[in-house]
Parts: sequence; structure tokens; C-alpha cells
Amino acid sequence: MLLFPFSNSVEGGAKDKRVKMRIVLFVNDSNFSFLLVKPLVEKFHASIICSVFSNRIDNSIKRILNVFRDTHYRYFVYRSYILLMTKINNFLHRNSVKSLCYKYSVNSKNISDIKLLKNSRHLFPADIGIAINFDQIIPEEILNNFRIGVFNVHASRLPYDKGISPVLWAFARGEEKIWSTIYTMESKIDTGDIYDQFTIPVEEKDTAFSLYNRVCTISGKQLEYVIEKVAFSNLGIIGRSETSEGNYLGWPNHEHLKMMRINKKKFISIRQVIDEFIQLKLRYFS
Repeated sequence: MLLFPFSNSVEGGAKDKRVKMRIVLFVNDSNFSFLLVKPLVEKFHASIICSVFSNRIDNSIKRILNVFRDTHYRYFVYRSYILLMTKINNFLHRNSVKSLCYKYSVNSKNISDIKLLKNSRHLFPADIGIAINFDQIIPEEILNNFRIGVFNVHASRLPYDKGISPVLWAFARGEEKIWSTIYTMESKIDTGDIYDQFTIPVEEKDTAFSLYNRVCTISGKQLEYVIEKVAFSNLGIIGRSETSEGNYLGWPNHEHLKMMRINKKKFISIRQVIDEFIQLKLRYFS
């Protein structure tokens, strides 16, 4: 349980009480989300009052077709593979955020429209929100219900590369390191106070899949560290991401595919696909 000090003035000095932190997760479940959330849930599960899962894409064929229209076919196939693995892991109750919530008895809720939560007395007010790959814009009236703020991980050096799939764009450009930023969200996309920024090296044999797995694993551990420090007021703001600064990325399109080909980059290798299915088989029989 995450407890933070609440100081009350009493005669003869200040007396510290320990008050339970109230945390709400906002998640779009996937293997990548699992890697980001795992350290948090394992350490702070007693303080998490609910995990809110977005099923916006799952419930809309139109949105899935829109993703196909806005991207190139290789990305769409890769994304479809990730979604398939997520579905299978959920079915097996392995390597998914939902399986973590079940293991640690964290309440969960599926929702297609985040605005439906704005008057939820069960969730709000709360102390900290954590958004992980959440595919809905959290409105200001919900953000304002968090005493400290809603934290997010964006894998770029904000304010640069705001928007969609920054790791895939940086990987396609042939960059040698990936930046990751932990910040508190505001109503505009990828803007807010920055608490931490760090880099993850790109290895020569990386595919987009292996790289993003590593980015999520490292960022998840760092997010756990930041949340604990912020709860005890031991970590300050190091910068801001403003709307007027930096650039915005869209869906990986044909320009992205062109860069992938020029720099000889792959989304995922056959060996990695085989290994994933072997792991699924082992999970099924475990």
C-alpha cells in the first residue's frame, strides 16, 4: 500500500499521519501495457482503487477500418498481430494488465467513452492517475479530479515527437537511442509538466517489437520510481511540454514505410513470432 505523509499542526510541533494514496489506472490492454504497468501493480496494488480499460477500438469496426486507411499495410499487419496476442493472453489470463488486476484483486471497469466517468463518486476524488497507452483523450473535468495529476509515459523527448507511435517513427528514422518522458497530462495532447526524461539505446539487431518491449520494460520501472518519489514530494518538475513547441506525429504511413526500407528496419522477425507462440503454449500448460 502506498502511504503518503499528511502533516497536521498540533501543540508542541507537527505530527505526521500516514494516509492511503488513491490511484486510478487508465489502460488500453496489450503486452506493451503489461510491461509498463507490471512494476506499478506489483508494488502499489493496495492503493489502486480501479483500473479503467478502454474498449473503444474493440467495439468499433469503423475505427479499425480507419486505422487501416491511415496507415500502411505492414504496420496494420503488425498491429493486428499485437492485438491477437493481447486477446490470447487475456483468454489465458497471462501477461496482460487484466491478469495482473485479477491476481492482485484490483477492481476493473471497461468503458468505451471516458466522459461517462466524470461524475463517478467511486473513483473521484483521487490522488494520482496513471494513463498507459490509453486511446481516449481524458477531458479536463476528469483530470481535475486528481490531487497530484494523471501521469503518462510518452516515448519521446517531449515536446518533440508528440502524437502516435513515437518509437516506431524514431526507429524508422534510424536513431541510435529512444527518449522516454514521464509527465502529468493536460487537456491538450502530450502537454504538461515533465518529471523525468531518459534514454534507451537502440541495438543493432533490434526490431520494432524488441525495441518497444525494452522501452516499456525500462519505462515501467522508472514510472514506479517517479510515482513513489512524487507521492512523498521528493521529486520536482524538470520542464514542460507546451502545445506550441515541438512537432506532432500521425499514424505510421507510407513515408514511415519508406524510411523503414531505407534504414533496413523490421517490425518483427519470424524468430520472434515463433518464440511468442512457444511462450503462449508454455503459459497455456503452466
